[in-house]
Amino acid sequence: MGQVARFGIVGGLNTAVDYGTFNLLVGVFGVPFLIANPIAIAAGIVNSFLWNKNWTFSAGRSHSWAREALLFIVVSVTGMFINTGGLWLLTTLSGNDALWAVNLQKLAASVVSMTWNFLGYRFLVFGRHFKEKKV
Repeated sequence: MGQVARFGIVGGLNTAVDYGTFNLLVGVFGVPFLIANPIAIAAGIVNSFLWNKNWTFSAGRSHSWAREALLFIVVSVTGMFINTGGLWLLTTLSGNDALWAVNLQKLAASVVSMTWNFLGYRFLVFGRHFKEKKV
């Protein structure tokens, strides 16, 4: 299975955690969506790091764990801001803040932030491991 396919599976799992948490916070507890979104995204960051490090990018036995964790957090938090900013922009432009509409807008924002995350993880966080495997 290729790296992009593995990233897609991990991304799907993280998206399920993200959307589940988001809808629980907004739909059940009434948390405003711009507050719920970063919380929901943060819920998947640790899971994402472990799966991406050990499976997607096969960097499990790295000696630079702390460096990778820090870079992973930087890339992930940047992705969180991209996602939340996109969600705010799309909701503002559409004028529709119904839960179903916000979920669709979040989906569109997620495509952009997941692209950022993949490129950041691949080239900034775990890129050295990928290069070592090709040589």
